[in-house]
Amino acid sequence: MEGLSDFERAVVDKLLAGDHPTLVRLREQAERASVKSRKLTGAGFYIDFELPPHVPSLVTARPDFEVGDVYALIDGLEGDAGFQLFIRRGRLDFFEGYGFASSWPRRIRGYDLRYVREPRELDLPDTQT
Repeated sequence: MEGLSDFERAVVDKLLAGDHPTLVRLREQAERASVKSRKLTGAGFYIDFELPPHVPSLVTARPDFEVGDVYALIDGLEGDAGFQLFIRRGRLDFFEGYGFASSWPRRIRGYDLRYVREPRELDLPDTQT
């Protein structure tokens, strides 16, 4: 994903990790995605993605869904941070990160990413090939 920081890429990689066919297809989209815009909110961030038109959308009965089972402990951030990856119309659309207790740090140096539950319990739509 062109334009993401190392931290942002690590979070997206963790969100999209796994063998589920939907995650596999989303990783294929992520390889071709680039950052269209980034907005810092004070409590976190929003990143809009852009995919080339030739990148196929997921074919699924539920084309709008989120993946958000990763949280982080970040040096300099009080409390945990949460993340959501939004898929709209079968395509990676935007990525949100937010702090639960304090303002978002300007620079992220140290962090520990974790899943909310192990093993993961994702509610992902099945994709058609």
